[in-house]
This record gives sequence, structure tokens and C-alpha cells, in this order.
Amino acid sequence: MYSFFDEEKDHFRDILSLMSMVYDEMAICATDSSSVCLHGEEKKDKMVTVIKKHHLDVQKIGKCNAILTTAAKAHKANGNFEMIVCRMLLALKKENMNG
Repeated sequence: MYSFFDEEKDHFRDILSLMSMVYDEMAICATDSSSVCLHGEEKKDKMVTVIKKHHLDVQKIGKCNAILTTAAKAHKANGNFEMIVCRMLLALKKENMNG
């Protein structure tokens, strides 16, 4: 997974923003699976399936978003890119495995 981020290093902040938007939408779907999410019915159904499969709830999704925020702040402060990405990926994996 690191290789993707390394190849897209110049777009890291944009990628984090997109990931955050997906988590925000997942939080909406986790709160109310009958709500119309931003990407339409078909994608909403897939998102609800992922939420159920990984036992995600609003709290867990919020923690994942906080991990992304921490990575963005570290990147903005010119932290070591490889360390930022590896810590972010490990933290996300850990958060998503606790279900």
C-alpha cells in the first residue's frame, strides 16, 4: 500500500482529502443507511455492505478520520513522508481490525 502513496507523493494532501470525504459519507450511511448518500444508490449499497462487513460505526469512522487529520498535519509540518504514511496505514489497519 505504501507504494501507491509514494508514487502519488505530490498529491498526498488531495488523496487524504478524498479519503476523508469517503469516511464522512460512510459516517452518514452508518448513522442512517436509508439516507441518500452523495454518490447515489448503487454506491450507497456498496458502502453499507462495507460498513456492515467491517463492523464500522460512527465512532470508529471518526477515529479513522482523525488518523487522516494527524497525517495531514504531520505532512504540512514537513515530517518524514515515509514515516507519516506508514504510521497512518498501520493506525488505519489497527482501527479497522478492531471490530
